Amino acid sequence: MVLILVSWCVMAAFFGVWGTAVSKWLSLSSPSGGVFFLGMMTQTLVLTIVVFFAPLNGMVFLANALLTGVVAYTVRDELQKNGRELWHSFQNFSRFDKVLLGLATLSALWKSAQLPFLIDNDTYYLQTIKWLHEHGLVKGLANLNVAFGQTSPWQILQAGFDLPFTGWPLNDLNGFTFVAFAFILLGLTHKVSIRYALLFSALLLQFVSAPSPDLPVILILLLAFFAYPDRPSGWWAILVVYAIFLKITALPFALLLVVALVRRTLPLRFVVRIATPFVFLWIAKNVWLSGYPFFPSTWVAFDFDWTVSEPVAASLGDMIRNHEFMGEAGFRSFGWLDRLDRWWRMDGLDRLFNIGMLALFLLALVVKGKDRSFRLLWTVCVLHFGFIVVVSPQYRFFLPEFVFMGTLVAADLVARLHFPKSLQATFLVGALVLPFVLPLALGNRPLTGNGKMALNDSYAPRLLLWPSPTTRLPDLTFESERVGNLRYYTPPKDAYFHTTGDGPLPCTNRRILDRNARKYGVVPQLRTPKLGDGFRSLPADEWDKTN
Repeated sequence: MVLILVSWCVMAAFFGVWGTAVSKWLSLSSPSGGVFFLGMMTQTLVLTIVVFFAPLNGMVFLANALLTGVVAYTVRDELQKNGRELWHSFQNFSRFDKVLLGLATLSALWKSAQLPFLIDNDTYYLQTIKWLHEHGLVKGLANLNVAFGQTSPWQILQAGFDLPFTGWPLNDLNGFTFVAFAFILLGLTHKVSIRYALLFSALLLQFVSAPSPDLPVILILLLAFFAYPDRPSGWWAILVVYAIFLKITALPFALLLVVALVRRTLPLRFVVRIATPFVFLWIAKNVWLSGYPFFPSTWVAFDFDWTVSEPVAASLGDMIRNHEFMGEAGFRSFGWLDRLDRWWRMDGLDRLFNIGMLALFLLALVVKGKDRSFRLLWTVCVLHFGFIVVVSPQYRFFLPEFVFMGTLVAADLVARLHFPKSLQATFLVGALVLPFVLPLALGNRPLTGNGKMALNDSYAPRLLLWPSPTTRLPDLTFESERVGNLRYYTPPKDAYFHTTGDGPLPCTNRRILDRNARKYGVVPQLRTPKLGDGFRSLPADEWDKTN
């Protein structure tokens, strides 16, 4: 936890400087603490550009630090002003708000120090970040493992700040983001009700220990929703664009920008100015990794030697669409009514969130339906929810509207029932303390059926100083195998189909290559003898020769 706190201080310095600079350059106003999110956004853009040309190693970190120093000097007056405003904002916190911020910080530190909870961390997060550290963006990387083509700009930002050259790489960016989010909520004293978003801390903190883009997208969109009534400000618009850049599942929220342009509450020039670099870099990243500008969609493809075979690329989209149905026989033949019927009859956490989301939509409309700006926001949230149910009905994708509607309903319930302040305080403190006691009461097993992913190190004393490894599978062994001109590393045959863990580069899973060879007739090969030059796909004859 101590090491992570030091890392957060480094991030705060970088993001504070760049956020201040962007605020000045765009003449943008944001709430106290908003500069950290603007800084994250700017650093994401900068590092995404850099990673096309260089790996995100210690030299790049040093160069970034020097550049940040130069930027800090050019905006030194504004930086001092922002620093004073942040300190003044914190001083104006009530004693109770300081307690809440302290608990939010401790909870995020504690969860960040634990073993990663999300299974995606050991299927592709770790490997994509490792490639970014050692080689940068690699042409055709999705040929080696189609999941690697999903590399999010959020993982690029994490790769730029997890300090692997120290010998102890960290996955702590999400924890810092949660604390910055809590600071902003508590600082908005004219919108006290939005602090009830912290009631969902136990849920949100499940995403803290891995570099998942899900958490920043949830938090960024929540800040955008809370700021949306103040539509003349461009703050919310920038947040929406950034969220879409991090995770394309947020795309329907671009409708808010369209409406703002139609109503002329945002100037077209401003929207084009902020959206253009994000759109260009997102398309360039996809083309570089897979050959498809809208990957994982195969709608358009470029004829490059590294372009992934269309059936292999389409298999990822198929897996995403059918993620919740793959355990059922004949799932690919399901029509829309079949999918909706099975979605409605899901059990466990899926059913809880699915039904809960529908209930919250109705309750929130009753509570806030008279507010015109809310009705528009509600409509866009419903459209996004429908988009998710149709495209990939995973509840984590509609958590932004779930937490938002839940916050509004909770605030209204407190007001209508005249909850005493002591009871409100109990709920908020309890929500931030719950992550500490939940593992003791339940462990992780009720939340996952995977035994390896249920390992629990929540109360290890070493966490106070040293965080856990960035993988839940530190003892996983890897075997070296060859297909054609490619020598790669793979976990044992009894490992989970998609597992790649923290294996040495180039690493994939032999079972994935076997599937691609047998089913799609292709195998990955090096484009040149140099690993960093990337991969292409060739007919599976090479597989037959070597297996």
